[in-house]
Amino acid sequence: MRKIMILVLICIIIPLQYSCQENSVNFLQAQGNVIMPLAIGNTWIGRLTKIDSVGNTLSVIYDTLKIIKDTLINGETWYVDLQMNYSLEIQIGDY
Repeated sequence: MRKIMILVLICIIIPLQYSCQENSVNFLQAQGNVIMPLAIGNTWIGRLTKIDSVGNTLSVIYDTLKIIKDTLINGETWYVDLQMNYSLEIQIGDY
C-alpha cells in the first residue's frame, strides 16, 4: 500500500512541477510596454462577438485597422489608418 501511495504522489508532483514553471516571454516586455504597437504597414484585426444571456452567439463582427501613414502633431507621432482615423501609440501608464 505504501508503494502505491508513493507512486501516486510522484505521478501528481512531477507533472505539477513542470506545469508551474514560467517559460513564456512576457508580452509587455517583448513590446516595450506599448499597448498596441503602431507602425506603417501594421494591420490589426479585431473581433466583436455578441452573446445572449444563455451563451449563444448572436453575431460576430470583424474590424480591421491598417496603418497607412504617420504624421507629427505637436511633436508626437500620430498614425493614420485607412478610414483616416488618427491614433497615438501610448505606453503602459500614459492613459
